[in-house]
Amino acid sequence: MRSLLAGYGGLALIAAAAVGSVAGCSTDPTNDADAQGEEETDTGCGGKNAPPCPDSKLCKVDLDCLSQNCASGICAPAGGAPTGCSRADDCESKVCVDGACKAATPDDGVKNGDETDVDCGGSKAPKCADGKGCVGADDCESKVCASGSCAAPSPTDKVQNGDETDVDCGGSKAPKCADGKACLDHGDCASDGCDYEKRCALARTCTPHFGGDTCGPGEVGDVNAQHESCCTSIPLTNAPDSKKLDKYSITSGRMRAFVERLDGNVRGFVAGLGANNADWDQAWTANMPSNMNEVHTDLGPYGVDGQRQGCWLNGQGARTYWLPDAVNTSFNNEIAQKYDKDVLDTKALQCATFFMMQAMCIWDGGRLATIGELDAQWGGTHPWGAAAWTADRAVHQFTYGFPENRLDNTAYIAAPGRKPAGNGPNGHADLGGLVFNITSTFQPNGNARWSRNGSWENHRIPYGETSSAKSRAYWAAGGRCTRY
Repeated sequence: MRSLLAGYGGLALIAAAAVGSVAGCSTDPTNDADAQGEEETDTGCGGKNAPPCPDSKLCKVDLDCLSQNCASGICAPAGGAPTGCSRADDCESKVCVDGACKAATPDDGVKNGDETDVDCGGSKAPKCADGKGCVGADDCESKVCASGSCAAPSPTDKVQNGDETDVDCGGSKAPKCADGKACLDHGDCASDGCDYEKRCALARTCTPHFGGDTCGPGEVGDVNAQHESCCTSIPLTNAPDSKKLDKYSITSGRMRAFVERLDGNVRGFVAGLGANNADWDQAWTANMPSNMNEVHTDLGPYGVDGQRQGCWLNGQGARTYWLPDAVNTSFNNEIAQKYDKDVLDTKALQCATFFMMQAMCIWDGGRLATIGELDAQWGGTHPWGAAAWTADRAVHQFTYGFPENRLDNTAYIAAPGRKPAGNGPNGHADLGGLVFNITSTFQPNGNARWSRNGSWENHRIPYGETSSAKSRAYWAAGGRCTRY
């Protein structure tokens, strides 16, 4: 019996020597005997001083295993995965399925790997919901980790989270966003205007590109153009109620944004202003369109009551508000417009009534400017001072032309701001030339006064006192808004 035990001992020594021999030949630094700890990795095996462990026992490095394969902390068959576990704690991943340890996954119902909570956080799992554990902001859906837990989104946490469209603004719970901030729809913005680039506009009517942010020096497409929002406004000096006067006259693109957003129902909008609105008399409401067909008539060649001059194109007129060809040719003797919508939308609006422009300015947060507000921006004899008119100071006497082909007189009407040398002392553009501004200053007979601009044709600068019926439109008259 004594010699039999000795024989078995000899066999164990031979096996150990064989394992040592294999280890000695390894070039993998993780198999270096120095990497082994002094203590056993499982009961009676592993480590420097105990025999290697059989499959399914705990290990730290390959040398802890007879198979020389330590996979996920479990001795596995040579070249294979661990095959033996009886409980989750047997596995580094804490996942034991059908007697085998499984790798950690983000849907295994266990906090493992580098997860900061069950199946969330870390480098591989989804972000954690509010209240779950975290190490840093990147672990959280809210992007806010406070005291080891993901915090709920807040409009004061200085992070864009929840359904916010920009940092701490937009969406259903945060305040409205200021101009320039990101938005998804109009309701995200303090101005109620989300523009074509998904940024909050200065005002509702300046959400399109053409006629919305194409005002200032240079034509569209010019790399040296210095364009800005056509709703840019400048504070009125000594105004008791902090009013601002628009830097630019109304563009056709802004009028289009107004009527299209209302789906043509301008009448419904002004009726909703009520009887006590200081800038709208409900007696005017009947003059307003209630659908897009009526808008087309109101802004077309002849208008509602025929009080148009120069607004028809058949006969060398000029009209910057674009209508589809089929609409234009549906009017008696009218022809299609010769310039496309994008070109015309950038230009100053004309051929519009006081009623339409006043409604648009109210919708945009103000009203048409008064004569006094406009006159106060002049720098002397002219808006720019005492010097005589020159072609670089005003759109006047048919000297401007874009597009250069000049297919009709519309080409002589510029986009606002193209002549910065003629700006007034406070920066307002086109106070002389371009288009008369129909104002909200009324004569005793109810007529609306016009500014002393002169115009793009031969109306002198400055022009004498002029007024006209509120229902009249003219090819050299537009408007400008004052904002509250």
